[in-house]
Amino acid sequence: MANMFDLSEELSLDIDKKKAVTPKSVAPKQSGGATLFFSDNECKEAVIEAYVFEGLEEPKCFKGTPQPEKDQALGDVVLVQLTSSVDIEADAQEINATLPNNKTVILLGQTDSIHVLRRLEKLGFYYLPWPVDRAELIECLKQASLDERKRYESGYFRKAKRVAVVGTKGGIGTSVIATELGALLAKKGSRTILVDHHYTLSNIDIILSQKDLEQVDVSSITVEPSKLDEESATSYLNEVEHNFFYLGFTGKDKIDELEKYTNTISDKLARQANFMIGDFSGSLDFPLNSQKLMSDNDVVVLVTEPSVSGVRATQRLLDNIKDIAIPQLVRPRVMVVVNHHRPEGSFNLNLEEVERFLKVKADVVIPFYKTASKQLIDGKKLHQLEKGKQTPFTQLSMAINGQNPNKKSGLFAKFSLKRGKK
Repeated sequence: MANMFDLSEELSLDIDKKKAVTPKSVAPKQSGGATLFFSDNECKEAVIEAYVFEGLEEPKCFKGTPQPEKDQALGDVVLVQLTSSVDIEADAQEINATLPNNKTVILLGQTDSIHVLRRLEKLGFYYLPWPVDRAELIECLKQASLDERKRYESGYFRKAKRVAVVGTKGGIGTSVIATELGALLAKKGSRTILVDHHYTLSNIDIILSQKDLEQVDVSSITVEPSKLDEESATSYLNEVEHNFFYLGFTGKDKIDELEKYTNTISDKLARQANFMIGDFSGSLDFPLNSQKLMSDNDVVVLVTEPSVSGVRATQRLLDNIKDIAIPQLVRPRVMVVVNHHRPEGSFNLNLEEVERFLKVKADVVIPFYKTASKQLIDGKKLHQLEKGKQTPFTQLSMAINGQNPNKKSGLFAKFSLKRGKK
């Protein structure tokens, strides 16, 4: 992508005229009550009957599944009927990336597999095998209506999926890929926070073509980050566009102190988003902690280029990651993205050689876009250049969301196909 990573020379940024950004609170709206997404009237009537029996306000009912493109007013408790689901775990993953994390979600399904139940519980969902008698439904509703602290201590909470986009060397487009991924996930309906780990040389404002997108100077923070509550932490977010937010800090403190600010406030925002995308470009001015990288994230995306130096750096990081012992049942998923950020012929390796040297297959290959610089300067996104079978950013976002870009399955796909036939 010729010159796309030196856009500061092409954009006229008048630093002195930058306006101070007033942080906005982006806590999702709460309306109380409950919302039911149902597929058959029998389920709808049973749920309404249970609510009426308990003297509770009837839930708002919608036929179908939660749709990310619709700005629906949701109650604090959301019930979703998935009795027709062919893959309830896959559908639960999509719901997890669609509904705000501060909502209590009860899934109604037909499986009684202990394995599936544990997986759903780990995602932070309540689950009820359906059909169920009224007493059991009421008991589940009572359990789900416990106060937030009790839900947290019981493990019934959902947090953002954390994705670290890591550059194996500098200048290969890691920050661009991180911003594209965040923007695309937000466009698909997932609340997404882009977390900037650059404290002195961040180019996110240039990449997003937003002159007023400023990092928060930690010297202006008067409260110890660890003492902030969840709502207060949202004041440090800057809204880029609908569903897409930016978190970045700067200051004269030592890098490890700035990183501590970022990590502490990120943790407090974990329930405010569906995804948190960390930008760990190879140009970071502090050493990458592989152990922390693996323990703190659900997905680690390694960005490389088809060059000898790029492959060697990637191989070292892969070897380091493999040697890290993680005291968890599930290790984070590691993906490799090969980025052709310069024209064909600029690199000394082809894709086959890259995969042979790394001994892994590339998950996503991003081609060279000759109009990339102009696209970004015009304030547009690179994923808008996708066409035909070359949809690398879409493939990456779908893979991170647990979806197979080449296969439609599950209840969500079923509903989308039905809509398409109308």
